[in-house]
Amino acid sequence: MKKALMIGVLLVLAGGAPGQVVGWRQNWTGRFPKATPPVEWGRTLKNSMVKGLRVQAKKPRGNAADDAAQPMTDGALLACLVLGPFTPNDPAKALDEAFLANEADVQPEVGEKVGGLEWKFLKQDRPAHVLNEVEPLPIHRALGKPKVGQVAYAHSYLYSPRAGKVALMLDHTGGCKLWLNGKVVLTNPGVSIGFGWWGPMSRNRLWYLPRSRSQRVEVELKQGWNRLLFKLSGARTEWGRGWAFLPRFIDVPPVTYEDRNILWTTPLPDTSNANPIIVGDRIFVVSEHDELICLDRRTGKVLWHAFNNYYEATPAPERDANPVFKEIEPLEEQALKETDLEKRRELLRQVKELLQKADPAKFGMNMESHPEGHWHSTGFTTPSPMSDGKYVYVWMTNGVAACYDLDGKRRWITRVDVLLRNPKDKDGPFFYPAGAALAGGRLIFWDKETFALDAKTGAVAWRKPNLSLCIGPMTAVIDGAEVVVAMTAIFRPSDGKILWENKDTKYLGSGGGTFVDKLLCIPIAVGGIQFHIYDFTDARGEALQPVKRAGEASLLSQNKAEGDDYNPKGTWVDLFQFSAPVYHDGLMYLVDYKAMLYVVDAKAGKLVYRQQLPLEPRVDVRSVALTAPLALGGKYLYCFDNQGNCVVFEPGREYKEVALNHIETFVERTHTGDGWQEFSTYAAPVFDGNRIYVRGEANLYCIGK
Repeated sequence: MKKALMIGVLLVLAGGAPGQVVGWRQNWTGRFPKATPPVEWGRTLKNSMVKGLRVQAKKPRGNAADDAAQPMTDGALLACLVLGPFTPNDPAKALDEAFLANEADVQPEVGEKVGGLEWKFLKQDRPAHVLNEVEPLPIHRALGKPKVGQVAYAHSYLYSPRAGKVALMLDHTGGCKLWLNGKVVLTNPGVSIGFGWWGPMSRNRLWYLPRSRSQRVEVELKQGWNRLLFKLSGARTEWGRGWAFLPRFIDVPPVTYEDRNILWTTPLPDTSNANPIIVGDRIFVVSEHDELICLDRRTGKVLWHAFNNYYEATPAPERDANPVFKEIEPLEEQALKETDLEKRRELLRQVKELLQKADPAKFGMNMESHPEGHWHSTGFTTPSPMSDGKYVYVWMTNGVAACYDLDGKRRWITRVDVLLRNPKDKDGPFFYPAGAALAGGRLIFWDKETFALDAKTGAVAWRKPNLSLCIGPMTAVIDGAEVVVAMTAIFRPSDGKILWENKDTKYLGSGGGTFVDKLLCIPIAVGGIQFHIYDFTDARGEALQPVKRAGEASLLSQNKAEGDDYNPKGTWVDLFQFSAPVYHDGLMYLVDYKAMLYVVDAKAGKLVYRQQLPLEPRVDVRSVALTAPLALGGKYLYCFDNQGNCVVFEPGREYKEVALNHIETFVERTHTGDGWQEFSTYAAPVFDGNRIYVRGEANLYCIGK
């Protein structure tokens, strides 16, 4: 991605009692020095067939799995042999014509000749700037682009440690016929693509359209080696850049788990990048597109939940004056109760369309194509909820802010997007999300300009078109006065007066910074990753003058031969995606999107060490591996990736690993683009005594003893 996703850094102050503000990363530092959490936990799928699968292209030499067989932990078919092209007598009946003798029983070897053709090796070719992403197997790369109606074969050997049923999801650019162990299990003469481009799929999610679905067939594998033979007719679409197919195996529900030190797991309606917050005996989380959810801190039971959308933000007199709202009301109530995600989305789609019918100018939504295409990564709920211990505040980047008491009674709800709507602006007031701050009786956030709402009433207190929060604000006390600290500026919460402006914001990354011990640390991405460290210890007055620490610690070599921030072709790899840093005992810790840890001496501005962490992040157009999930919990640092992994290590000037943990959670996918493992999103972990709360794609986890 060429543009940072601007994942929001939210303000918080430690604690949850009245008068104390909690929100993102507990106190915006990610530090929980008094916590006593476990260092080991885990969840394991007990009855998974897919976890044990291995695949190879070459012919096996016996009944056991060869050393060359690759694990299929995410269910994707990684390698095969291909043969072709063949020209059929009748292109309309290409799948019925046999081009091989006894085609159902073929057991090819690499390089084996068939007439003037030979079986060629083919594997997935993943781009250098992504990790663990699955792409279609590109037959055209081995055999050339086919002519209309031509046919090719693809064959793989699949090892299963036991017999059982699995589901195969399959996309292909032309027709496809599939044999498993000599038996036809699928015939489809047409194009079938459920996993297309991420951009259109993102738009489907944004506008409540049905999810993409790949064709799915359940098959029985035998213990030992299984043979998969695909017959594929010529491509009729450029998906996968030409002649391609993408098979992925998933388990057939139900699945069972074995848990260790996981106290409870609560399913959530939809995903979110926001972390949970703890307020007294309650936990608050948000869920796409605009839902606030309150849970019991001890048990994970949902106590109440509320939408924060345009219907909810419409005043009662306006609803009473338009009969369309009478049609909307039962749909809204039903959607709030609905637990099936597809049914809920359909109800909310109907609500959206009725609102647009009521007033297109006021309730329609236009969005620039780039953030629209990445909406599945950012959503409207990236900003975490906040609380002063008495009320809970939410800022949804659909343009709605709201305040509730702890029992769910709404205090106020305000639409800000209506203040920014302009008929001449075809993209509307919606962009990448940034966080929010609660300071000086103001709820402060950015929506193409900076707004401050009165925390008691929701009324606009001030707005600053020329003040950009970019990634998100924090709070601090400088020279005895409470201020709001953003990566771009420091300003007063009462009126937005700028007290210091950052002149070097061109390469701000997605993770944000941190403000600790009067030090503002801002990671930037320019030919690598650097730290800019500003010392506000002696800054005074209304024109703050910090001391910029020397060194700046260029963390990644710009030597192309090292391959750190360059791909094999020598072009620069996007490094905007890295975690917000953690500061502890004079050292600053940061992790990049490849799970490389950097430790920097904050005073000297020098790199102490770097270490490749034993994580397996997923990085692609919709997935940023590590943005917030680095935290200090008691004596140790905890780093989470987006695939359920967490490495625990000691702070200090050398790397000492303590534990490596993994939460395996099966999510039944509808298309081939994702494996079964639940994503951990970008939400920061929250530590509370001997517990850790982690927000996953579909669940909230309570880790503890």
